Amino acid sequence: MIFHACLATGYIPAIWCQVKVVFIPKPDGNSSGGPKDFRLTSLTSFLLKTINRLVDRFLRENILVFISLHPNQHIYQAGKSVDMALHQLMVWVEKALDQ
Repeated sequence: MIFHACLATGYIPAIWCQVKVVFIPKPDGNSSGGPKDFRLTSLTSFLLKTINRLVDRFLRENILVFISLHPNQHIYQAGKSVDMALHQLMVWVEKALDQ
């Protein structure tokens, strides 16, 4: 009932959106204490993770089966990634700067 209410109203409680970032030392022993010697992990609410997975499942099983995405859309498309999207953005910006 809570998830249904959140989706129906479009409201996610602020407490669910709080994230705690934790720095975990890498196990390789020769650390100098620099930024590359740590891994970041973000701890989020399991309730937010659950609603995120429910929405993701709904989109994959009920919407994306029938609707094709725009070619510039990178999520939910095999072979496309955030790195690819950033690369395309940088190419666009560089072209604009050249002009």
